[in-house]
Amino acid sequence: MPVPERGWGSTLVRVCDSCYRQGGGGSDVPRTEPVGLMARRVTEVAQSTVDFVSTAMDYPLGFVKGVARPDYWVPDHEIQQCGHCSKAFSARMSKHHCRACGGGFCAQCSSERRPVPSRGWDHPVRVCIHCSQNKGEL
Repeated sequence: MPVPERGWGSTLVRVCDSCYRQGGGGSDVPRTEPVGLMARRVTEVAQSTVDFVSTAMDYPLGFVKGVARPDYWVPDHEIQQCGHCSKAFSARMSKHHCRACGGGFCAQCSSERRPVPSRGWDHPVRVCIHCSQNKGEL
């Protein structure tokens, strides 16, 4: 049953028989948690995280990356060198996508962080040197 008054939001959680019969949300719910409740909460969160990760591991990494990347990003296989300094990418030099333009850049050329609300990033995210120098809103 959902127990939002205990910090669980609308997530369904297991409750004891007594709480289930009361229907939750009652004013007689104690405000202090028993010691075992916090351990149970941590265990349930850890278990759901393990379940999620194990489910995700069933998919090939390339598929997961393809689904998680925005459409405006240049695909990795088309990026051979940094879009600013032209250094070739290798196993030791990772590709990073600018969240504003979607181009591929090395870490040094994409180290700035700015919000990009036009792309749905309201908090500071990785942007390239070109986009970081843009004085207006990205």
